Amino acid sequence: MYRGLAVHIVEGPQNPPRQCFNFGGGTYNYPIIVCVNQSKDEVADYLEQVTGVDPGDDINEFYHPESDGTTITLSRKKYKKTGYLIILNGFGFNAYWHGVIAHEAFHTVALHFEHIGLQFEVESGNEAWAYEIDRVVQMITEGCWGHDGAIDGSLHYTVQKLRVPDSVWP
Repeated sequence: MYRGLAVHIVEGPQNPPRQCFNFGGGTYNYPIIVCVNQSKDEVADYLEQVTGVDPGDDINEFYHPESDGTTITLSRKKYKKTGYLIILNGFGFNAYWHGVIAHEAFHTVALHFEHIGLQFEVESGNEAWAYEIDRVVQMITEGCWGHDGAIDGSLHYTVQKLRVPDSVWP
């Protein structure tokens, strides 16, 4: 009789997500808006819906469909609170796209830590950086997959129900 570990591989959804969602919280409590596979107009509409501010021509400066991912600081001056927008122009259930998410999470954390004056210091071990990047990657991945690994129309509701209040914006 053979004894061992049985592995069952479950394939992810065939269509990549086309969603926007937002989250905040964590130790440093700053808002992050994520748009996945969205047109420039869809990103602008969601940004206005969440922040209450029309991005206007700003969207032309930071929407780059030829890039896999982009991270932008949303300034306190215009958006009433410093936050960050991550645009993913694709998504797949594979290592490449997890790398893109980690890449954009690093940019987001670096921009926020620069904003609050938390320096990256090699000698310290940078646990604050590591834990915060980990948290942002987890939140984006859960947002793209949905909490139970499914992608459906309830994605935004699921992320908000599990992680954020009605809005992370004032």
